[in-house]
Amino acid sequence: MGIDSLSDGILGTVFQRLCQCQSKTVVQQLQAGVRYLDLRIARHAKSGKFYTCHGVYCADMSGVMKEIDTFLTNHPKEIVILDFNHFFEMDGFHGDFLKMVFDALGEKAALPKEMNAATKVKEFWAQKKQAFVIYHQLPEKVKDLPGSNKIYHNGYIHSPWPEANGTDVLYTKLKANVASRNDDKHKSQIFVLQGMLTPDVELIKNGLMKGEGLSIKSYASRASPKVVDWCEDEWMKPLAKDTSGKRRLNVVIVDFIEGGSIIPAILEYNKCC
Repeated sequence: MGIDSLSDGILGTVFQRLCQCQSKTVVQQLQAGVRYLDLRIARHAKSGKFYTCHGVYCADMSGVMKEIDTFLTNHPKEIVILDFNHFFEMDGFHGDFLKMVFDALGEKAALPKEMNAATKVKEFWAQKKQAFVIYHQLPEKVKDLPGSNKIYHNGYIHSPWPEANGTDVLYTKLKANVASRNDDKHKSQIFVLQGMLTPDVELIKNGLMKGEGLSIKSYASRASPKVVDWCEDEWMKPLAKDTSGKRRLNVVIVDFIEGGSIIPAILEYNKCC
């Protein structure tokens, strides 16, 4: 093996570690209790297939949508949020992709004219709706595409990116984001708290120097336990005696869900709220 090949191999491994955010498949995440999916989509030019993408092509979306539909069919009282928020090489192909999504979901997809973030779960059950499809494209760009009446545009969700390379910075930014939850402009939006570190050059360099490993997983192991503690201690208080009218958390996301106790914490929170 030549030096160039060795370098390419090392860079490929590093790049993969900095792209992978979960080790479980989508259906495994759903089975574990995840109900919000952050989905970034790319079309593969040669095959014409659509994949999840985070720096590299990942899961084939046709298979993912079948898994989601099967899960929802087998669990008719579960509700899933599909947040399609980044697109790559998709110009001219959004219609094909949306057709695949809504063909899979069928009548399970909720309608923006009928349901929003304030809709009670029992209303979803009554109408047999199980999926929010949020699509980060301007409404005028998708208004004539398949399933356009079922698309929630990005105005229905508030998901500020903390862009933090350390847990102290992450805490400060998440605290401010939680406070913004009560702004009137966000009252009808799904609110997402992004509890992840962003691996910038400084974070990568420090990780290498300290021998902590170079991967999203290593950063998640540092951040996720703290995010759970912050949520439990400060931002997920029981509402039983709360008459302030303050809105609480909707969605909390972390990388590598199995590395912390975020799902048990959310389930416990839901019991009291």
